[in-house]
Amino acid sequence: MILKEILAKVVREMERGKFDPIMEDDLLAMVYHQMIISCDSKISGNIFVKARILQEIHGLNHKCKYDLVIGKREEKKIDKYLKVYVIPDVIIELKIFPRGLQFPQSSGHFEEMVLI
Repeated sequence: MILKEILAKVVREMERGKFDPIMEDDLLAMVYHQMIISCDSKISGNIFVKARILQEIHGLNHKCKYDLVIGKREEKKIDKYLKVYVIPDVIIELKIFPRGLQFPQSSGHFEEMVLI
């Protein structure tokens, strides 16, 4: 199942009232779960939650942790510490807009999102 279908399935569950996330991590957990059960083991072994990326990508900070990263796990010694990163094929940041959020607030949050 491709990512677009997984996200559509999660949205359907929300519309039906079967899934009502309170926080972004609830949404993240549901998307991760759907990805793991929908993908073959080769891909599911390369899906990481709250992961750092290894290389510089325009518009993204390699020191930040991203919600879902699909890619190859890589270990790199930095200073005296072994750090684990992902060489990304796909980076996914999920945002939740709670009910009751006023339009100016939600549109402001939407403008902050980066779509690559």
